[in-house]
Amino acid sequence: MAERGGMQMNSLKGELKEKFAGTETVLPTRTFDQGLVLNLGGRDIRILHFQPAHTPGDSVVWLPREGVLFSGDIVFVDRLLGVLPFSNASGWLASFDAMAKL
Repeated sequence: MAERGGMQMNSLKGELKEKFAGTETVLPTRTFDQGLVLNLGGRDIRILHFQPAHTPGDSVVWLPREGVLFSGDIVFVDRLLGVLPFSNASGWLASFDAMAKL
């Protein structure tokens, strides 16, 4: 994350220009392997990691009671998948399968 954070910061500087001033990479202080359950206001919020896909640490947010999944950039709509040097096509397919099962 530290390595890619720098790469992403550099790629955004040109696009965001002065709006980027003061932005810095902040790494997580809490990590997990496959999943983490947060309970906020009596609601279970599940953060799930299936497989490396678009990026190695791709995770989704699943609200089981509501049946809502926030996929982030694992899912691209109306465009080609954003395949990068560290993307994993087989992990991406496995993640699609896991999301479909939810």
